[in-house]
Amino acid sequence: MNACVIGPTPKQFPFDYETDYISKAVYQDELLKKAKELIENGYTHFITQMNIGAELDFADIIIFLRDEVYPESGITLETVIAHPGLHKEYTGENWMTFIGVFKSSDKKTLISKTPEPDCYEKSQKYAIDNSDAVIAVWDGSRESDVWKAIEYASGKGKNIQYIMVDKLLESAYQIIAK
Repeated sequence: MNACVIGPTPKQFPFDYETDYISKAVYQDELLKKAKELIENGYTHFITQMNIGAELDFADIIIFLRDEVYPESGITLETVIAHPGLHKEYTGENWMTFIGVFKSSDKKTLISKTPEPDCYEKSQKYAIDNSDAVIAVWDGSRESDVWKAIEYASGKGKNIQYIMVDKLLESAYQIIAK
């Protein structure tokens, strides 16, 4: 079975993705738990777009689980690249993450040969269309791109599993308070 993730880019998280390490760690731990749960329920092929944020975080987790935790499980990672120039949008640590995931993926799917206005939407639809389950990293906002993707996945009858980032923040702040 196949699964993908949809979620925010760094600026769309309800916390400062670059500096709020506790909230980020709580969110990434939840993403790790969800990936393990899927693997333990028979999912072996994971599809991710190459956007910094939830999607590349998920890809990093899948690579770790494939290589270190479940090396004999047949887990594969497919990366979906909206257009060939996508990597030019990243610098520093984000560039290194992008390149590391790209090199470690088992399959690479290019959506458009040029940066067309709808290539990001097409890459998201490809990931959803080719998945049985969709992990939605979401803050509950119905004004977000994540909500649009959830509606699309729902219309396709996909098994949507939520990681409610706004609820995770409550946990993060409880940790800080202790």
